[in-house]
Amino acid sequence: MAMPVSRVVKLMLAVIVLLVVLLINGNSLDAAKDAVIDIFVKTEITIGDKNITGAKPTLHPEHEKRLDKLHKTMKEMAASTDSNCVRDYKGLINMEGVNTVLSSDGNQIFMRIKAGEGGLQDAKVYAPIPASLCVIAGEIDDDIVAKQFYKKWWDGKPNIKNYYKPISSIFIQGGTEVVFETIKSELEDHGYLYKTTEGDICLFPTFNSALFKHDEEGLETDNLKPDRIPQVIGTCT
Repeated sequence: MAMPVSRVVKLMLAVIVLLVVLLINGNSLDAAKDAVIDIFVKTEITIGDKNITGAKPTLHPEHEKRLDKLHKTMKEMAASTDSNCVRDYKGLINMEGVNTVLSSDGNQIFMRIKAGEGGLQDAKVYAPIPASLCVIAGEIDDDIVAKQFYKKWWDGKPNIKNYYKPISSIFIQGGTEVVFETIKSELEDHGYLYKTTEGDICLFPTFNSALFKHDEEGLETDNLKPDRIPQVIGTCT
């Protein structure tokens, strides 16, 4: 017998709570956390032989406008010959119940919006973008990626390595938080995206601190203010 939709949603929410607890407590159950994230970014939710059904969720006009702008900006950055530059997509806002899934196969970026019951129903699916996905956060070979990025641009060390991290997926929760791999960060990016020399398009996960400029979670949000990062790096056309 197929499991009721409501029960599936409750189970999914329980798993989300487990993920948040693991992230907050810093436990080492990486495989468990990755599996939970994969539920959103790599699979469709099914009950028996049927997908979750119901009326297609409707996005608030302002939410859809900002999500459209994010997709359009990434698409334009991918088409541009400029690199090592930032571009303003105007940023997301608090969109409770609306979740954005970005994933990449190494050649294209896929963008899918989830809303409705439990934030799990497809509300909008965008056309693929011909680029790879990355973040200015996380670690590579014990290097803190955001620290390497800061050294490259703010400290003027152009040949530094590991200053961005290619990823296969990232989950934007409500427009204000992001989860990728085993890391949960804020998304107070002031609306900026970064394009690498290789053409990857990076998001800027962030955190707030009066003491630190970078961490595994990303850059401190003040680094991304409009009077700072465009002047340091330059903008994409």
